[in-house]
Amino acid sequence: MGQCVKPFNDGCAANDEFQSANSGLQRGELIRDLLRQRVHIPPVPSDSMVRPKLDTRISEALTSRGVLFLEAPCGYGKSHAVVSGLVSAQMAADQVRWITLNSQDNAPSRFLTLLAIALDLPETPEQGLQSGATFSDTLSMMQVALAREGSGQPRVLVLDNLQNLSNPAVVDLLQQLVMEFPSGSSIVLISRKALPFETHSLELENRFTRIGPETLEFSRSETFEFFRSATAKSELTSVAVDNLYYMTEGWATPLALYRREVAQNIERKPIQETPSVERFLKESVLGNLTPGQMRSMRGIAELELCSDELFLALERLLPEAGFVPSQAAERGLPLKPMPGRGRWFRANPLLQE
Repeated sequence: MGQCVKPFNDGCAANDEFQSANSGLQRGELIRDLLRQRVHIPPVPSDSMVRPKLDTRISEALTSRGVLFLEAPCGYGKSHAVVSGLVSAQMAADQVRWITLNSQDNAPSRFLTLLAIALDLPETPEQGLQSGATFSDTLSMMQVALAREGSGQPRVLVLDNLQNLSNPAVVDLLQQLVMEFPSGSSIVLISRKALPFETHSLELENRFTRIGPETLEFSRSETFEFFRSATAKSELTSVAVDNLYYMTEGWATPLALYRREVAQNIERKPIQETPSVERFLKESVLGNLTPGQMRSMRGIAELELCSDELFLALERLLPEAGFVPSQAAERGLPLKPMPGRGRWFRANPLLQE
């Protein structure tokens, strides 16, 4: 009998990988002083471009119990936009708690401890867990304690890099946190992927605002404004800037890296051949892909327009492919769904090169 191989687009079969993470607090793992150092607002470059419309949209979403969600692939300036929006809203730094999540936070006890530190809660989650409370009960007690703070509570909680949370137990806590966030504060969620839970009830309550890549990417006029100093110094022509917009479709980080190299008078190359942009694409955008997924991305980029059905029809030409276009888009890679074309996708032109 031949060997049965699971198709490449099958999901995970079990959650065994999270059992040890869900087993409760591990002494010595959560050092509060070290975790406290991770609660801070990230810096932004001093030469950032002002985007008043985006700032206004973000500041208007920071209402009582409001949920602001920024979803876009790597390098679209999500965190940068939130910091700028907070400044525009004249939000004092001591009223903001910012947590940049990583894969080590994919355990309920660690996630709860980070929240307790960020929200300045005197009672630690360990005390609740040791008394026999569930993770959900512990979070509920933390939210009650936060609500009692009243005017003394932080006004904005930011959870950045949310795509690092995949443990179902942590996802349940995240959903509970968002749904039951206390009055007087708002929560900002930043991720490369879609949220792992439904948001329609929040939308019906007018508590939910989503900002996607179509809003975060630079417009053509913003791209020209971004390179105004370079064109004024004759470092770039207007034709070159127009080509940069065409090649990136307003993708902020590649444009910022290219502007930096132009300002440093480094040997001029096309943006797709610029070393810093190449490193960004290789390490930050594509760095976590398996060899099979890399083959899939090459195929998707080569086809320019691609659907899951077309990709599967070409499967024999792509041995050991890692995913279909819709799965690549769900992972937060820079693929755009084509309006009016069903489930057809197009890779960013910079990846096509």
